[in-house]
Amino acid sequence: MHNNGVKWWKTPAESPDLNPIENVWAALKSFLRDQVKPTNEATLVQGILGKHEACRMQNVYTSPSKSNAKGCG
Repeated sequence: MHNNGVKWWKTPAESPDLNPIENVWAALKSFLRDQVKPTNEATLVQGILGKHEACRMQNVYTSPSKSNAKGCG
């Protein structure tokens, strides 16, 4: 990219400002930790699937401090 005159800088891959999927992971981890509290693989998978069904896209592009990380909808 430098050879083509593109100015760029390395950014942290886990920055929610630069990588919106990090907001989804934060909401999922918070939901699992605070509400599901899985004790085995089956309850973990069930919690992930339940969160997936309940989540709405409106929180994907909202910063974690402004979103409802415990439930998307």
